[in-house]
Amino acid sequence: MSKTDYVIISGKLSWVFTDKLDEFGNWKATIHPNAEGVSKIMELQKLGLKNVLSKDDDGYKITFRRPQNKKIKGEIRGFAPPEVMDKDGKAFKDLIGNGSDGHIKLEVYGYKPPVGSPAKAARLLAIRVDNLVPYGKESYTDEQTEALSGLAEQKPLF
Repeated sequence: MSKTDYVIISGKLSWVFTDKLDEFGNWKATIHPNAEGVSKIMELQKLGLKNVLSKDDDGYKITFRRPQNKKIKGEIRGFAPPEVMDKDGKAFKDLIGNGSDGHIKLEVYGYKPPVGSPAKAARLLAIRVDNLVPYGKESYTDEQTEALSGLAEQKPLF
């Protein structure tokens, strides 16, 4: 890999923060990568990527971040939010709901940690949303729908 490479990972998006920062001052996105994406991530991990690829009920998942600012070679460098576009290449401003299909583009670069051998880092650069699940509109299972039935029609107490 050269000094900075670009890698695209495809899969299901969740916990996407591109309109606001998370509690640690980062924009971020979690992706449940497809099989090709899992292979790419494992290859990057062999090269020293520290991001954790874990499993949940939906398969493998990994989170990538982009800081608002970072100290690089003694200077504070600011970063703009990740670019987000729809499948037609147009700017996308809506909130992205969990389960949306898409791709994330990463800046992958090498660095030398204070201790240990050289490693790789991946910074979230951009997101393409192919099939949007509107934010807050994730679908319920049949069991959840049954449990929730009748609640929406109730009048507020106050």
